[in-house]
Amino acid sequence: PDAFDIVFIIGGLLKDLEEVPTEHRRYIHVAQRAGCDLVGVCTGAFVLAEEKLLSGRPAAIHPYHKADFELAFPGHHMKTNVDFAQHGQISTIPGGTSILSFMTSIIDTHFGSDRAAKIVHQLSLTGKRRTYLNDPLSAGQKVHFLKGYGNFFQILYG
Repeated sequence: PDAFDIVFIIGGLLKDLEEVPTEHRRYIHVAQRAGCDLVGVCTGAFVLAEEKLLSGRPAAIHPYHKADFELAFPGHHMKTNVDFAQHGQISTIPGGTSILSFMTSIIDTHFGSDRAAKIVHQLSLTGKRRTYLNDPLSAGQKVHFLKGYGNFFQILYG
């Protein structure tokens, strides 16, 4: 994780999350200790919560998964009406098109608001997007993805 600044955790199907290999869950903690930002996409937020990495942080959860999240993590503060929630080095994204707002934020931070505006225009994003942003991503960050395939994560480099 030393070569990356951001690690994306994409959880996959909820029924398969408990079968995620221990070494992948361990990698998430190693990445956090190394200073990487962690981003839970869709059910990746469940993985972060299971690993106790969302403690005291609100989670952006897709409305489809609201009841499941409430059942699995009673009392945990969540938002279903935002594109992403970012607090310190931990972010969560409900999934779907919400990832576009987060990626636009990264582009804005790394390349400037003019590039971000161009991307928004090219993607035909319309309307005001809602985010809960505590700490913006810092410029120059490198990105790392953990991709869910059913009950396995694939680590993608680069």
